[in-house]
Amino acid sequence: MYMKYPFLMEDLLSSEWPFSGVSLVISIIGGLILVALLFKRSYSTVKDPSLCDSPNCVRCRQSKESDQVITNTLKERCLQYITKYRCAAANPNQVLAEEYPRILDAISSLADKPNILASVYEFSGYKLSNETQHPHIWTVPDLTRRPFWNPHTIVQIKSIFTTAVFNRVLEDYKTVNSTEQGWKLNNTPTGKWRIYPIFNQGNKVVDNCVNCSDTVRIVESIQTFMHGCVYGNTMFSVLHSNSVIEPHTGPCNFRLRCHLPLIAPSGFKVRVATETREWTRGELLVFDDSCVHSVWYEGAGSGVEPRVVLILDIWHPELRTNEIDMLRHCYSDSF
Repeated sequence: MYMKYPFLMEDLLSSEWPFSGVSLVISIIGGLILVALLFKRSYSTVKDPSLCDSPNCVRCRQSKESDQVITNTLKERCLQYITKYRCAAANPNQVLAEEYPRILDAISSLADKPNILASVYEFSGYKLSNETQHPHIWTVPDLTRRPFWNPHTIVQIKSIFTTAVFNRVLEDYKTVNSTEQGWKLNNTPTGKWRIYPIFNQGNKVVDNCVNCSDTVRIVESIQTFMHGCVYGNTMFSVLHSNSVIEPHTGPCNFRLRCHLPLIAPSGFKVRVATETREWTRGELLVFDDSCVHSVWYEGAGSGVEPRVVLILDIWHPELRTNEIDMLRHCYSDSF
């Protein structure tokens, strides 16, 4: 025998109910509205790839400070660098203006954010929308903007990634992939994207590095790796089938992002600006991530292996040595 409902709506509204019927209905409706608002907030956070929930993200933390405070802080760091390493300089401001004009322009670029973003999006073949948060792109002038770079033309890395190096990195990946420890899950609208940070914001992730020591030594041997700079990272990146990484930009134009594909099934694609490519196992892929870029899977079925790459960031090859030293000092920590 089915149990009868303990009360009907007319009972709910009757004066015999221990609470006021109208008050209870209002409370229930209010509770439903609150649940809906919380769900909407959670859904929006996951859906917007430009938003970051990490309290340690230097790029997103900068929004807590005014543009002028950030600009002043960076300029002060430049002057501190000149005072420390150019002791004979009588006028650090003059040295900064005469010997580091592009760095000074990069620091000042925060004031030109709308035009920089419009230029990047136009070059990338996208329409700039006001509906999405667009973090600033620190911009050193006169650096070549090219979606994909030929790794064989970049002297500092072309001789590094040999077959022997590939095999050592692959073995390290297999080691760290055998455990869940150290892995982080990135937000994606569909699918699954995991990363294993090795260098984060220019510094070693010590607990992770002990599990992939060969890869750490290889990265440290690359002279142009962005160690000591908050925009320098190295990680294993694992993207599962039927996943999407939505269009977004990197934080600056003075780095290039390198992918060493360890596992590269057909169907995974990356678009940078207006060019689309696929990964090939063992072949280095280098791109300018200050351009709008996205990743997706359009293969058949969901049972294929994930795409696995080693990601590392290098200084833009057209930067001068003194500019790299200054940028590393300026961006050695949060603002």
